[in-house]
Amino acid sequence: MRKIVIGIGNPLKKDDNIGNLIVDKLKKITNDDNILFIRAETNPENFISKIKSFDPNIIYFIDAVDFNKEIGEVKVFKIDDVLNESLSTHGISVKVFKDFFPDTEIYVVGIKVEDIGYGEELSKSLKLDDISNKVKNILYQRVKLHYGKEEKK
Repeated sequence: MRKIVIGIGNPLKKDDNIGNLIVDKLKKITNDDNILFIRAETNPENFISKIKSFDPNIIYFIDAVDFNKEIGEVKVFKIDDVLNESLSTHGISVKVFKDFFPDTEIYVVGIKVEDIGYGEELSKSLKLDDISNKVKNILYQRVKLHYGKEEKK
């Protein structure tokens, strides 16, 4: 089974960048030829041809999402849930994937964030290592990722 994990978010809007940062961390510790990690920033649609050539069964977006939980909580949404409820600031970009990959399972791993104002640092309330571990555990349980590389700090 081929999987793609796509981090999205604006690196210049504080917590909105969380998806990209998590993909960077997971890429360093994952040892699985059947998974492709993409740091897409604000334009995941720019990677459609690369994704098509990889021919995934499942696509996971990792993104800042507004939902009714505590800051730093992680929740998996079906793509339709995100599109129908406008939980993500990147809904239009994600919708393109539903159109291009109608037979592929698509999910959004949402992280509840605090501040998406301008700036390059995450809010102090977001603990990147803790959130990355939560996302890693979710992906491991759902798609049996193989971890084996040593995490580099």
